[in-house]
Amino acid sequence: GANVCFLKPGASLGISGADEEKTPILSFMRVGNGRTLAFGGELDGKFTGPFGAWKEAGDIFLSCMRWLNSSQNENDDFFIKSRREGNEALITIELDPDRKSDPFSSEPRIMMLSEGEKQISKKYFKMRWNDADSLSSVLPIPEEGTSYYYISAPDAGGQPDKLLRAAVYRLPYPQEFRPEKDFSRGRKTLERLARMSGGRERISMDGIFDELSSSETVFPLSHIIALASMIFLICEIAFRRFLPSVGLRDEILLEKLRSAASLLRLRAMPVKTERSPKKDIEDGLKDEAKDHPETNELFPSDAETAIDKAKKRIKKRMKNT
Repeated sequence: GANVCFLKPGASLGISGADEEKTPILSFMRVGNGRTLAFGGELDGKFTGPFGAWKEAGDIFLSCMRWLNSSQNENDDFFIKSRREGNEALITIELDPDRKSDPFSSEPRIMMLSEGEKQISKKYFKMRWNDADSLSSVLPIPEEGTSYYYISAPDAGGQPDKLLRAAVYRLPYPQEFRPEKDFSRGRKTLERLARMSGGRERISMDGIFDELSSSETVFPLSHIIALASMIFLICEIAFRRFLPSVGLRDEILLEKLRSAASLLRLRAMPVKTERSPKKDIEDGLKDEAKDHPETNELFPSDAETAIDKAKKRIKKRMKNT
C-alpha cells in the first residue's frame, strides 16, 4: 500500500511503485541549505506488503536518516541524532554495538554557535554516557536567533578535532505561547504546593478571612523608648527657648519655682532682678561701714538724710529754672 503521489519538479526519485503511473514511493530533494525527503508507503502495518518483509528495508531507512541529518559523517561506527524538547535540544550519538573500536580517542563535546544582535557567541558542552553505546547532552536553545550545534572530538588516529554538524534550531515562538501537552499540569502543581504549605482547595472566596489563623507579632520596646526620648528632648529645648519670653520674670512665677525647688531639695538658680541705683548705693555704704569701722567718719550714719537733702535741692533748682 502507498499514497498516490507525483514527483515534484527538481526532486529525485528513490523508489517507485510497480503500477502504471510509477507512483513515487521515496523521493528527496534539497531546499535552500537543507534537505527534505518524502516516503509515501507505510512503515509498519498490514499495507507494507513485500517491502515490509524485505531485509534491506532497514538499511534504506537508515540511509534516509543519515542523508537528512547531513552531519558530514562518513564513519559508519556512529550516528548523530537530535530532537527539540521545549526550549532545549537533546543531541545523542549512537555507536555501533558491533564496532571493533571506539571512533573517538577522547570524550566528544558539543560546540554551540548562537547568532546574537551584534556577534556570534560560541560555547562548549560536555556529553555524558547513557550506556556503553550512546552519549547524549541536553543543550539550551536561545529565545532569539538561530543556534548551530556541532560535535567536536578527535578521531581514533589522534587527528585534530573534526566538526560534525549535529543540528540547527530556532524557536518558532516564545515559550509562554508553547502548546500545553499536559492540561492537568497546573492543577498538579497547585496540589503539590498545597500539600507543602498546608493549604486546601477553595471553590468560593466566601469566609476566607474568617478562618485565618492568629499570629504573634514582636514589637521591640526600644522603638517606644527612643520615640519618648526624642519627645522629651524637644519639649526641653522648647521650654528653655520660649518660656522666658512669656513671663518667666514674673515675681509670682519665680516664687512658685523657688517653692517647687525647695520641696525637691534642688538648688534654685539665682535670678537677677532689677535694682534701683539708690538701693545699690545704700547697700554698698552699709556693707562698707560694717567691714571698715574706721571709715565711719567718711560715711556718716545720716548718709541717707544727706542724699535726701541733695535730691530736694536739685528739685528746687529745677523748679526755679
